[in-house]
Amino acid sequence: MGARASGERGRSGEKGLFEPGSPIRRVHREGVLLLGGGRALLLQLAHPLVAEGVEAHSNFRADPLGRLRRTLDTMLAIVFGDRETALAWAGRVRETHTRVRGTLREAAGPFPASTPYEANDPALLLWVHATLIDTSLRVYRDFFGPLDSPALLRYYEETKRMAGVLGAPAASVLSLVTAALLPDRLREKYDLPWGPGRAAAWRAMRGAGRLAVPRLPHLLRDMSQARRPPGFPPPAGATHP
Repeated sequence: MGARASGERGRSGEKGLFEPGSPIRRVHREGVLLLGGGRALLLQLAHPLVAEGVEAHSNFRADPLGRLRRTLDTMLAIVFGDRETALAWAGRVRETHTRVRGTLREAAGPFPASTPYEANDPALLLWVHATLIDTSLRVYRDFFGPLDSPALLRYYEETKRMAGVLGAPAASVLSLVTAALLPDRLREKYDLPWGPGRAAAWRAMRGAGRLAVPRLPHLLRDMSQARRPPGFPPPAGATHP
């Protein structure tokens, strides 16, 4: 995942990043998901730093659906394209994002004026990614019913892979969760980045988790030791420190 995020090349004709019949292809092949486009777009713009970047670096006001169309084209190319196609589209997005940076012109919500932003910030990438995934699942559920728990878990893992090729690798997710669970004093001591943008991304991730995790079967949720009978023996060679 990290290699892809840094620009790993693929060859035309290779199979894609996701298997045929995988949950992510099963969900995103449905054209009815386009009905959720307005919701996803408004959720993206609800983040002040995303909205500022869109306003300053695109023709969003003249063509409000153009951004959404480009985002969806990129997502579909990554999900359904062969390896070369998927990585090429992701690379173009990352390259475009390098030019999208600036500062917030006016205070908005928890963000004071002059707050810096850049489109390749993993927290902002995760925010946009979460709006697309949450919207896709909601629309799919409303028209076709929810994914069962094993498919939902696999879908979640596949969407992490998609986020990775766009520049938000799993390590960023782990860093975000670690920082979110620590008190301010320890975050500062360990020099973990934190701010309104990462806090908003954590709230979005936590909200999605509250919907998904309770639906998982105990076989997937529980630690394996919790499913063993009392008194199970330790692994061979294990010693207590």
